[in-house]
Amino acid sequence: MGSSTLSSIPLIDLSKSMVPGTEAWRRTCEKMREAGERLGCFMVAGYDMPAGLVEDAFGAARQLFDLPTETKRRNTSHKPYCGYEGRTEVIPLFESLGIEDVDQPEAALRFTNLMWPEGNQSFCKVINRFGQELLTLGNLIQRMILESYGLEALVRSHIDESHCIMRLMNYEAAAADGSNSSPAVGLCNHTDKNWLTVLCQQGVEGLQVESKQRGDWAHVPFIPSTFVVIIGDSLMAWSNGRLHSPTHRVMVFDKERFSIGLFSTPKDGAIIKVPEQLVDDGHALLFNPFNFSDFLYYFSTTGVKLSESAIHVFAGSHD
Repeated sequence: MGSSTLSSIPLIDLSKSMVPGTEAWRRTCEKMREAGERLGCFMVAGYDMPAGLVEDAFGAARQLFDLPTETKRRNTSHKPYCGYEGRTEVIPLFESLGIEDVDQPEAALRFTNLMWPEGNQSFCKVINRFGQELLTLGNLIQRMILESYGLEALVRSHIDESHCIMRLMNYEAAAADGSNSSPAVGLCNHTDKNWLTVLCQQGVEGLQVESKQRGDWAHVPFIPSTFVVIIGDSLMAWSNGRLHSPTHRVMVFDKERFSIGLFSTPKDGAIIKVPEQLVDDGHALLFNPFNFSDFLYYFSTTGVKLSESAIHVFAGSHD
């Protein structure tokens, strides 16, 4: 399989388009929609993140992953992908912890006290603030995508039907001999199941996104002060297949890798339904309405072949 150049991942500058209704805003909305439809992944720059917050967040992540494994395993959840994951035979180099509703101070405090019963005020404050910022950015991006389709009236209800999960992720180095010639799979091929993912990397690359035509992998570069945006299956289905939910993976080399992702996700029990404005003579209905929680349970408990798309199998319209 081929590997495309770094420039194949669009980079969209938000710094001159933060005023809704302006020509710069409209052009940026169109760029997001085009990138979401073509590749399902793009990068954004120019978001006004508080100084030092990204560095503080990764410092907090290192504190977390330095804890004993038995401590990290306290992070349990009956919901898929909301607790501790990793160190399995399939993904032995990967370890991850999820924090639901991290933008809410009480949720951040509950997680902090679970990991540090004696308390860790610095960790709690940083992770809560970083979650709020990433959620704000994710909501902004979703607003701009919806507006690009002329669906401004649906923005508020779309955001109200959402919540967030932060995942702090760590990838152990694949080799200790200094060789970069033998990468290992850090995280297997997958699509995200949520609305939208905003991912923050720290220095070490490894994320790869497969082209819409399949077989060609684009390496996502690390560029300071940028964030990676990935369309999820739920937003793809909601858009009636206009947006693309890309298959992606993480390859690791001889350096440890950290990343932090904010997953904007439909609330428990939310029904995802294609807006009638996105169904017309040129765009037949591709997805039936479905319950997000049911879809997530189906995916996590049913063996879906790599050649199949879980969302198409679960909710695809066959009329």
